[in-house]
Amino acid sequence: MRRTILLTLVVLLLVVTTSCPMDGGPGGGTGNPPVILHNPKNLLTVEKSDYTFSRREVFLWFTTPAEFGATSYTLQFSPTGSPYAFETVKSGGGDDLTTSSPDSSGYSIPIPSPSTEGYFRLAIHGGTYDGQFSNIVFATQCMADVYITWSLDYSMFHTGVTSPHVGFGIVAEFTVLDRANSDEPILDALTYKWYRVDPDDYDDREEITGETSLSYTTQDSDVGHHIMVVATGSVDKFSGGFCNAMTDFVITL
Repeated sequence: MRRTILLTLVVLLLVVTTSCPMDGGPGGGTGNPPVILHNPKNLLTVEKSDYTFSRREVFLWFTTPAEFGATSYTLQFSPTGSPYAFETVKSGGGDDLTTSSPDSSGYSIPIPSPSTEGYFRLAIHGGTYDGQFSNIVFATQCMADVYITWSLDYSMFHTGVTSPHVGFGIVAEFTVLDRANSDEPILDALTYKWYRVDPDDYDDREEITGETSLSYTTQDSDVGHHIMVVATGSVDKFSGGFCNAMTDFVITL
């Protein structure tokens, strides 16, 4: 997974050398982000759809079974929704696609043929939620032989406020690379939207109106939420491709 969180050395030193929460300055505040409790509704996210490892695939990220209190998950797919028609996804050898160890934390997998889009969920085995299912995520299959890399920069120098306090800035970077042309960057292949995401229920998300650039400054309405930027591929350059980049923490005062 090409996920990189960029933090400056100054911010790291400040975190290490002080035991008190920092005052975020104008628009900021004090306090630590709340601990997120894992439940089936916030178990699964879809990070991206592109062409990697010599195939068009979707990368699904989830909390490890060990961290969630389960023993394993089994991946299921439905080509349609409302009503869904979930079936267990099979591995190349024909076995059910189940996490290989309690520490597994993601799948890279094509959309099951002959579909080019559909819905994924995890069946949970063991622990408190044994026999239940995760939240459902929708994904499309990338139709171009390109892949995408991304990063989020939370540096305090964007606004003078440190994360996770209201007022800190996020600068996203996405690069779409052409596999058929020596990994040359493909320009103008993406559009952007920003969302507030409920940390307890990933289906509960709200688009932040008017935010369509690569940067965003957090505001009071974001408190208690993750922030996600969604980069969607254009029909002519990155059809079916996308990348969802979400903060690892929730916003606090």
